[in-house]
Amino acid sequence: MNRAKIEELPIYGEYDAIVSGGGLIGVTCAVALGRSGKRVALVERRSTLGWELVRARRILGWPPAENPISSTYAADIAKAQSLGSRQGMGFNAPAVELELDRWVLEANVDVMFHGWPQKVTESGEQVDGLVVGTKEGYVRLLAPLVVETDDSGRLIDSSIPRLAVSRPIWRSCLLHDAVLSGNRVLEHDNGRHISLRPLSEDHCRVDIPLKGEDLQSRDLEFHAALLEALPLIRGEYGCESAKLYYLAEEEWAQPSFRLSAEAKTEGEPVIGQRMQGSFPSGRVLSQAPQRLTSRHMVASHIKGLVLGGPWLPSYLDISADSEEAGMVNRVLLGESIAAFAGCMVMSKA
Repeated sequence: MNRAKIEELPIYGEYDAIVSGGGLIGVTCAVALGRSGKRVALVERRSTLGWELVRARRILGWPPAENPISSTYAADIAKAQSLGSRQGMGFNAPAVELELDRWVLEANVDVMFHGWPQKVTESGEQVDGLVVGTKEGYVRLLAPLVVETDDSGRLIDSSIPRLAVSRPIWRSCLLHDAVLSGNRVLEHDNGRHISLRPLSEDHCRVDIPLKGEDLQSRDLEFHAALLEALPLIRGEYGCESAKLYYLAEEEWAQPSFRLSAEAKTEGEPVIGQRMQGSFPSGRVLSQAPQRLTSRHMVASHIKGLVLGGPWLPSYLDISADSEEAGMVNRVLLGESIAAFAGCMVMSKA
């Protein structure tokens, strides 16, 4: 799509910042920018925000007491998740969805659901907006700053090296009348390992690993594996009467790549540019809270495009060992990116 055709597209709106991706990173980033007074658009290709918790049913656990964090965003999500849970461990995804909707409404963030970011537009080597595909056709959003947080990384420019990573893929379901004292891993005769995780007094989550090459084959694989798993689960003490009551709408996996901070060949540009200066941005949870500064963020070669998805090395390096830490880190990373992006917006004013 050339510049002349782009300029003919209808303009959806004009903003201080556009955030691509409405997962935990993107929605937290957009809301934090909105609460600071910025005009923000959030583009999400699904019909809901926070897909990791709402549609893939991952559970945001509280950080260990020895590693406390100060984040109203993480606290609000954890509280919403635990509504109705007798042990406060949380599984109320609809409450989380409503909480995220409240965030964007109160922060005056414009959300474009079923929007597919297509291309960052530039004027004089500076970002000036984003082309988005919608059911009604392509539209253009105007802003001097675009933040890419989506798992797919569609807006990452091709000059930035990506490293493929091995990523296990799971689909989940929830069971009730399943009483567990702790996490369990069961092995089927065919070698498939099935993970059980208690969510409350008599509810648990079941994770089934998938190996199919594409979404359709994994969908068929999941339903066949579920029929194999249920008798195995019901053979466990406390789960004899376990009943299925929810199938996760989406599979769960980390991104299929990570950005490389090293050039692949001599003379090739390294990953964008590490941000200069040391703007305070926030913290990310690991074995101990780590202070994030702008040096952990990544700028594209395109001025005004900030890269801040879960494929960032700074996120992956400290989130790989714990899914719970990874979920909390997504929220904290969204806050950190917003703090940095806010400094960029102010510097352009």
